[in-house]
Amino acid sequence: RDDNKELRVGLQLAKQRKELNDIGFPWSGRKALMEKLVSCIEAFHSVYGHTKIHYRYTIPEGSEDYPKQFWGMPLGERQRRLRVRWQSNKRLLSPEHVKRLRAVGFGLDIVSNAKVVSNEHLPKILEGSRIYAEKEGNFSRSGGIPKAFVVPNETGWPPDLVGYNLGVRVHRMRYRGCYLNNDPDKLRLVENIGIRFPKAVAGRILNGTSSSSSSSPPPARPP
Repeated sequence: RDDNKELRVGLQLAKQRKELNDIGFPWSGRKALMEKLVSCIEAFHSVYGHTKIHYRYTIPEGSEDYPKQFWGMPLGERQRRLRVRWQSNKRLLSPEHVKRLRAVGFGLDIVSNAKVVSNEHLPKILEGSRIYAEKEGNFSRSGGIPKAFVVPNETGWPPDLVGYNLGVRVHRMRYRGCYLNNDPDKLRLVENIGIRFPKAVAGRILNGTSSSSSSSPPPARPP
């Protein structure tokens, strides 16, 4: 009798589980979290038209662009961790979630090509530098941006630039030729927005010679 009872209970539970599966019941907290994250990425795409989310970006509280349940989510950090975990666990997302992320252009695979990654910085540097010059009235007296400057989470700055170390990137570009790939056209593009380069760095790029060696920054002024 006990065996029959256990069998009946087991069959009933299996039936109930199938019914819940059919309506998409989230059995695990992970599945519910993945659904929320995917939906949030889709919402970001609907607002900004892309899914290049900076790792420090957080959904603003009270934002009319997102449902209330998304407010305060550290979306940048969540999507970064999702990519990292996806590399070793392809079962992390359901096929439906993968399909939805692909549909909005969200790349799950991490690109390790250093040259590709470096090339992606130049558009950010150009956009960030233009906004900086508009807000501050101009660049520094040396023709650059303070090295310690990080794009703030404020009105007027695109969300994909928030937290970006713009000062460091501009410094490396000006004194080492980084992100320009030894291309005179890229150098002129940057100079046209008002950023100035040391003559030695500009000369190497214009002459087509290697820019891998660094040009020493100007010495600090005595107090």
